[in-house]
This record gives sequence, C-alpha cells and structure tokens, in this order.
Amino acid sequence: MGENNLKRASFYDGLFNCPVCLKIFRSPILQTKCGHRFCQCCLQNVLQIQPSRCPIDGEALDTNKIFTDTAFQKQIEDVKIICCYSSHGCSWEGTIQSLTEHREDCEFVNVICEKGCGSTLLKYQLESHICLDPSTPSLQQELALCNSAFMENGEFVDDHDCTMESRPGPEGESSRTMPTSSEEPASPSISGDGASLKFCKFIKLGCKFKGNRFEVDLHMDIASETHLDLVCKSINEIKTEYIKKENKVIAKHDNKIKLVQDYICKQNVVIKDLHETNRTLETNSRNMQNQIKDLASKTEMFMEEITRLKVQANQLQEEMNESRDTNFTGSLLWKIKNFSKHMQNAVNKTELSVYSPPFFTSRYGYKVRAQLFVNGLGSQTGEYMAIYFHILPSEHDDILRWPFNHKITFSLLEQTPDQTNVTYTLVPTPNEDSYKRPSDKMSDGKGFNRFISLDALKKGKYIKNDSIFVKIRVHCKNTSRNHES
Repeated sequence: MGENNLKRASFYDGLFNCPVCLKIFRSPILQTKCGHRFCQCCLQNVLQIQPSRCPIDGEALDTNKIFTDTAFQKQIEDVKIICCYSSHGCSWEGTIQSLTEHREDCEFVNVICEKGCGSTLLKYQLESHICLDPSTPSLQQELALCNSAFMENGEFVDDHDCTMESRPGPEGESSRTMPTSSEEPASPSISGDGASLKFCKFIKLGCKFKGNRFEVDLHMDIASETHLDLVCKSINEIKTEYIKKENKVIAKHDNKIKLVQDYICKQNVVIKDLHETNRTLETNSRNMQNQIKDLASKTEMFMEEITRLKVQANQLQEEMNESRDTNFTGSLLWKIKNFSKHMQNAVNKTELSVYSPPFFTSRYGYKVRAQLFVNGLGSQTGEYMAIYFHILPSEHDDILRWPFNHKITFSLLEQTPDQTNVTYTLVPTPNEDSYKRPSDKMSDGKGFNRFISLDALKKGKYIKNDSIFVKIRVHCKNTSRNHES
C-alpha cells in the first residue's frame, strides 16, 4: 500500500501512520498501556531491545498490558482512499480492504513490455503498443556502433551525437525518452539542433548535470556522494523550515499559555474572594444559629410561663366557679354527664378520671372532693369503677381539727323509683398521711378500687341519658376546735 493513499482529508495526517515505520498501520494493530498504537511487527522489533520502552513517550512497556486494538483496525478499514496511481489518471476510490483487489485490475499500473523491447508503459497501453525487439541484428549492430563511438580510450565524449537519438521508438517517440523506472516518469529533457539532452534526476535538489541518456546513467552511478550531499542539504533545509514553523507554533502556544495563566491568576483572586465571602457567611450563619437557639430557649421559657399562667387562670376560674356554686352542706349530689365520652377517654388513656366539684362539710369546715375512675384503676382497670376521696387546702384549715376523722359515704344512685343504690362508707385512719392537713395541694386520695363492676354498671339502671349520679356525704357536725362535739 502506498504511503500517500489517503483520500484528500488533512485530519487523517499522521493519525493512521505507525510511528515506527511511518506507513499506514498494518494489521494486526497493537496498543500499549500508554495509549500509543503500532504495527505488530514494528512493536515486536521494539520489544527485542531491553529494557523495552515506548518510542513515543519513553514509558516502560509491559507485554501483559499490550492488546490488539480491533476497533481502531475496523476504523482504518473503513477509511476512504484513492489509488496510488491516480497521478497516471486512475479515478478509483474505496476502502483499504478493497485496495488489494483493485491494484490487481488497475489499468494505470506501470508495466514493462514482456515482448523483448523492455519499454515501460501503462497497463492499458499494452494492447496498442508496437514493440521493437532489440535482439534483431540491425539494432544490435547500431548499439555496438554507438557504444564504440560514444567512448574513446574509456572516457566519454562530450560532443557525441548518437545515431540512436533519432531512431523512432514505440508509438513514434524517441527510444531515448521512454521511462526508465517503474514508479517515476522520465527525467526532463532538452531538445535542440537535433540532439536530446536529459537532466539529472536530482535536478530539483540542485544538481545541474545534463547529457544524453548514457551520460546521465553514468553520472547517476559515479555522483552518488554528491547526490547524497544534496539530499542531506535538502533535508537540513526542510528541517530548518520545519523548525521555524514549529517555533512559530510554539510562540503562538506560549502566548495562549500566558493568556491562560493570566486568566488563572485572575480566577485565583476571584476564588480567594469567594473563600473569604464564604467564611464570612459561615461566621454569620453560626451567629444566626446561636441567636436562633437563644430565641428558641426564650420562646420555650415564654411558652412555659404562658402554660403556667393558663394553669393559674384555670385555677382562678375554678375558684371563681367554686365560690359561686359553693356547697357547705357536707353532702354532694354529683351528676356526671357525657358518661360514654368519659369512658372512651379513660379506655384511650387520655382522661383516666373525673373530679367532682369541691364542697365543704360546713360553712367553715373541710374542703373536699371526689375522684371517679370510670374505667378502673391499677389491676382493676377494665373490670371495676373506682372512687376516691381528697381533702383540699382552704382558708379555715387553721381552726379545724387534724387529722381528718369523719366517715365518708359514696353512693351510686340507680335511676329508678326503687333506687337500689351501690353504697360504700370510708372510715379514715388518723395515722395515714391522706387525712393530715394538706399543705399547698390536695391530699392523696383514699377510696374503693371496686366501687362497682363495669358489667353491673351496664346491666343496672345506673346510666340514663348518658349520665350517672354519685352522692358523696361527709358525716360530721362540729369540725372546728371552738365547737366541741
């Protein structure tokens, strides 16, 4: 495959060339761990040198980390290329895969006449080619005569006029002007005064030699050192020009790098300012969080104070209600409305008990109240209703006898004319704290955990219109120390 077969696309330049052989990659294609690709045969030659290093970046090569790049191979196979003989007129275009098949059939390939004349021409010209066989006696004699006249005493004659110059070749052309190479066209020639002169093939590199075909051929043989110097000079010129271009590119990139560095410096200043701003915001945020915590603490204190004031207000309201409806008879007929609601609250444990209104045993007597556990208390919960008795502090406690020692009767009234009531009498025990003078709150309760079973409550006539009646009576006459019993 030719080295310049890629179809006119500058972005392919170097992409599909092996960095070792500088030709288009040959299958299979291997890729190293550093990401560079090579022909398999080229990379094997590199691996024979120890220690093995990548020809591109010098990184050490590990044979265990070299793999076949199948995807890249497929990509190369799909690249569109042109025929290497397009300069001869071939217009074929296709993929690398189909190039080999095309080259076998290409009509623009350089071929050598196999009939004996040795002329070089294009494949499609073979059919119309008229061949002169150099084995004919007359042609051999003319060549011998030319050779004898061309050299005298082993040296070339400058003004030699070869009789073969004007001899017609194939298709009417001079036999001296036929191509002598399978790949390159004939050297430039100058015609004048009946003579045909040819320039050296290295004319483009600076060689000024010219002469007939035999002189040029001899010059090519003996001037190889001069030609090599011209090639080296040309390479140095190309190298110098390339270095200049590269220096321009480097200078351009240096300017871009400087611009990027300036931009990065500016961005660093912006980032530093952002960090300072972020620290300030974090400090302000912490201060605000502390303020929020203080406000939350104060709010909690205010809520507690509001709750306390609500409790006091409720107590005051309750005292006002008590003062308005105060009972001084020592007996209370307590109607409990919405009994089913109280029962449901007790079952749900949102309201375990109901308190009766406070009442007095006399005008200046003890202040007492009852507490009813509608769904029971303790181990009797859900089976029996319980009732308890409490003593409340009052303004007259200083003149009353303590401990409290008066009987208390609890009666659950049946709401029928016959009134088969449930009645229990509580007899105080003087040594118990529940009957001592209360300090600032009501005393601990005393009473009956099995006041009435819930089954009996439901079966009897105690509940009517969702209400029950409980009667509490304190059996006392004179309660102050100024009135003896």
